Amino acid sequence: RWEDNSDRDLAAYANLQYASDFSFASLHSKLGGMYRDKVRTNKYVSYLFTPASSSRPVQGIDFNTPDEIEWKISAPKGSVGPLNYDAAEKIGAVYLMESLNGNNWTVIAGVRAEHTLQSYTMEFPAAGDDPYGEQNYWDLLPSISVKYSPIEKMNLRASYFKSINRPGFFEIVPYSIINEDYMEFGNKDLKRAKIDNVDLRWEYFPSATEQIMVGLFYKKIQNPIEFAYYTVNNRQFGYGPANLGNATNYGFEIDVIKFMRNVGVKANYTYTHSAITTPKVTYGRDEAGKLERRSVDQTRPLVNQAPHVANVAIMYKDTRNNWDAQIAVTYSGEKIVIASHYLDSDYWEEGSFSLDVSLEKKFKSNVSIFAKGSNLLNMPVRRYIKTVNAYNADFDKQDINSGKTLIREDFHGMSMLLGARYRF
Repeated sequence: RWEDNSDRDLAAYANLQYASDFSFASLHSKLGGMYRDKVRTNKYVSYLFTPASSSRPVQGIDFNTPDEIEWKISAPKGSVGPLNYDAAEKIGAVYLMESLNGNNWTVIAGVRAEHTLQSYTMEFPAAGDDPYGEQNYWDLLPSISVKYSPIEKMNLRASYFKSINRPGFFEIVPYSIINEDYMEFGNKDLKRAKIDNVDLRWEYFPSATEQIMVGLFYKKIQNPIEFAYYTVNNRQFGYGPANLGNATNYGFEIDVIKFMRNVGVKANYTYTHSAITTPKVTYGRDEAGKLERRSVDQTRPLVNQAPHVANVAIMYKDTRNNWDAQIAVTYSGEKIVIASHYLDSDYWEEGSFSLDVSLEKKFKSNVSIFAKGSNLLNMPVRRYIKTVNAYNADFDKQDINSGKTLIREDFHGMSMLLGARYRF
């Protein structure tokens, strides 16, 4: 297949601010707005290759491996479809923010009004689909945050804000792609996610290069956008973005930075509990023994939300001799990557570690040399469902005693980068 797209992105901003002082605090007022205009043109042509011979080739007789087959293009001009489209996103926003600052406290409150117009026009829509579609809506997004410093170098923070997560250009176009082993859909009815956020945080800064932070967070999410295996008409199934319900998300975060002369340690750990309840399909037998389709509710974590994420970095900084080095280890826990239409059939990804290193030496001549290594552990990325079938027991890498059925295993490989940089 042949694909091509071009994007244009224009934005304009305007801001005004005014400050005034009172006996007990100072007040800073801000008023502003922005307008953003994004346009995308997407072209897509697919080609079908078939064996050049009039009879169907037989493996072992006419060929041994696919590269020995002589192929021809059955339709030299290719075929087109809904992925030939023009899409636009026009966002306008205005905001008002007030900041009241006392000796050891700050209160910031504001509100933002946003208007969104997302649209698309398809050159070759599928049968029965409207070639034009749009989403047009307003959002009012209030926020308030409070900071209090009980002693020097320590802060207590609390905040609430409302936010949104818009669908992307590609997601709302009602396309369909037939891949080798699955179908992929766009979703013209995909809604934006609306999020209420509450955060509490304690901060302590022992020195200019050291910090300790502990935070709590809570999110209430209406219509989160998730990647799912679902049906658009109860006949065709495939993968694509979907709104499957409402979710909650809460947890805590710890962040520490500590330096001992030239050597520093940065550590971060985040625990997140997320939950969304969605209907799932299962099959069973009725009293007469007939197979019947049933719908049951199942609670699961949000897609791509790992409960445990941690990273530790050891840093070396020598400002006198211009050396900078870092070794970083990251862990991301088990998570769902695709939500399934069927009960107990979500696609999970195994938790894994990654190791990255970097080294840079700067010279007085504005030249620096550097080396970077990524994914040095090259751990496999494994995806599975948490059910087993005895039929798979003899297949390679399947262990029915684990309670999991391996779907795919990928190795992305290590990467190394060596280079030199000159700053003018």
